[in-house]
Amino acid sequence: MRLREVVSAEELLGLWKLISDNVWTAINTQSQQQASAPQAETRRTATAGKPKRSKPKAKPIKIPRPVPPPKQRTPPVPVIAKPQQQKPLTAQQVWNQRNQQALQRQPITAFGPTK
Repeated sequence: MRLREVVSAEELLGLWKLISDNVWTAINTQSQQQASAPQAETRRTATAGKPKRSKPKAKPIKIPRPVPPPKQRTPPVPVIAKPQQQKPLTAQQVWNQRNQQALQRQPITAFGPTK
């Protein structure tokens, strides 16, 4: 609606009053709703009371397992000592054995055995 359509000052004031009254009515209604909202929440919490506890769950019954029968033990088999096989000698070991044998022999001299 255009304001230019209203020609007289009385109609302009009437329009202004109508708008103003509607605005203040809406504000008043909104403030009443906001004031009653916290009261409604407190009513809900007051009527709710303490939080309900759930019932404790029943523990399952544990059935003991049957004990298995003891196993028969067989007497241990005696271990027969096997002869140990000689490991093949390395070149270093062969050389050491020959040198030890050579050192154990008596030295040969050019002039013959000494008395």
